[in-house]
Amino acid sequence: MVSSLKTSIEYIRNEIQEQTFYDDTLIDVLDGEYSRVHLAYISQGLSVETLGKLFFSSAKKEKNGRTNLEKKLKVAKELIHENILPFHMKEFEKAMKEWQVDGYPAKHHSDVFRATYNPAYRVIANKYVKFLPTFATIDKMLQNGSQKIVIESDSTNDKTLSEILEEFYDCKRFHIEYSSSSLNEKQQNKQEVIIEFI
Repeated sequence: MVSSLKTSIEYIRNEIQEQTFYDDTLIDVLDGEYSRVHLAYISQGLSVETLGKLFFSSAKKEKNGRTNLEKKLKVAKELIHENILPFHMKEFEKAMKEWQVDGYPAKHHSDVFRATYNPAYRVIANKYVKFLPTFATIDKMLQNGSQKIVIESDSTNDKTLSEILEEFYDCKRFHIEYSSSSLNEKQQNKQEVIIEFI
């Protein structure tokens, strides 16, 4: 878990100042519902504040997070047993038992790993990753002050882009109403929304 949004943003800002980015890879898709977003994505226009908010929101506990984690650990144990993963079973079981007793707190890279691979990324939920280009565009626009944009969203989705934007930006949304008699069925499932960023 991340202690606070402020801490999350400060860590990213400090890390960017200390890092030199050589890898052109911006996003690595991971197993499950998350991806690694490299801090180099900041070069696309995404602000440190937005990346911090995305990471902080993604780090919140999932409803079935513990169950899903323990299923993956079981698979890891099977792979070690089959000599596919290069770990000693007793050491793995001991480490996993200690981790479980502690409540599965977030793990960090070792000093050796950081020195060798220079990792610089945050794990972000895929439900946000697909909108990263939009976030980056908005952040670049907001450098020039308040903005208004119009977006079209699918009203059949569980959560529309306009609702997601409200999670991360100081903004208001206004729905554009049309007469239903003038719209076909496909158009009725779409919404146009004005987003005003303050």
